[in-house]
This record gives sequence, C-alpha cells and structure tokens, in this order.
Amino acid sequence: MSEPIRITIEIGGILKEELIDELIIAINDDIYDITGGDDWGKNIRKSLKSLIITGTANYGECANVKSFCRDNALNYLHMACGNGEYDGTLSFYIPGILFNTEKVFYVNSQNDIIIFQDEIKPLFNFMLWYANTDNRNYPPPEQFHEIDGLIEAYNSNKILSFLQDQLQRFMPDIPQIPPLIIKKKDENISMIINNILTK
Repeated sequence: MSEPIRITIEIGGILKEELIDELIIAINDDIYDITGGDDWGKNIRKSLKSLIITGTANYGECANVKSFCRDNALNYLHMACGNGEYDGTLSFYIPGILFNTEKVFYVNSQNDIIIFQDEIKPLFNFMLWYANTDNRNYPPPEQFHEIDGLIEAYNSNKILSFLQDQLQRFMPDIPQIPPLIIKKKDENISMIINNILTK
C-alpha cells in the first residue's frame, strides 16, 4: 500500500564530499516528483544555502533521508502536508546535546503546530494555581501530581525552568537550518569557514 503525500525537507550542516552520492541516493529512494526534475542535485556541491527538496513521499515519510542526516550530524526540517485521513506533520533534528532525538509535531494546513487541549490544560491550570497561591511552601494539590516531573521541579525550586521547558515542548522555536556545506577530504572547519567568507 502507498499514500502519496507532498513534503518539503530542508537539510543543512557540514557534509563530507564522499557522502554526497549517498545523500542523493537516499533522497531519490524516498522522494519522487521532485521540484526541479531529475537535475535537482547537480549544483549540490556549489550551493551556499541549505538544501531544500520538495516532492512526494509515501505517507509523507523520508526515513532514509532522515536516518542519513542523523547518522552524519546534519540538521533537517521536514514538513508533510495533511492528506485526507492523515494529519500534517512538522519534524526537525538538530545534532548536539540539546536535541539528540527528532522532534515531531502535528500541524494544520498553514503548518501551525496543533496543541491538544487535554495535554496542555493541566499545565495551564497549574500555572493559574501557582500565580494565585499565597503559600508556596506546601506541595501543589493532588490534581497536578500527574504532570510528569512537576513535583520534583517544585520541590527543588526549579519550577520556572520546568514551566519554560514544558511550554517549549508544546510551542517550540522552529530552528533555522544552516547552509549545506561540502567538506573536502583535506579541509578542516576553519578552512571551510574562510572559503565561505571569501566568496
């Protein structure tokens, strides 16, 4: 079975030159009807922008491309349009300490993230209670104990940091994807940066 869904994926970061063909194969395996036709990859070595691919993928997934990006510490931002019974999704991956897994969100037709009421309402109810309580030396009412991590944060005086993290989980800052930079075998990072600045 298949379900063709339109997608856009933006890829950036530093890619070793010897892996370009592997990336192109992954893209061609996952995505068809690519905007720009069969020649979409011919300027990949010369571009100083992020690589943006728009096309069609089965169920909107790009498993091979995403796996390649994660394995090679590349950033990506992937959007799959809603189609009939399938919700649209927005996902991104930023390599490093803060983001070691893909973040996935449901989106509407304008790519605005959908927040489910039953998930966020307990958090807002807690924030209202916290703003209006006179005595914060006592634990929150039992109804808030179901919020994962809240009691530990409350007892260790880290509640504001906890709330910021929770709101970021529901309403993340969508990352800017850096240019896709091709690293030749004999280049180091400072040489790559110098080449970009002098172009």
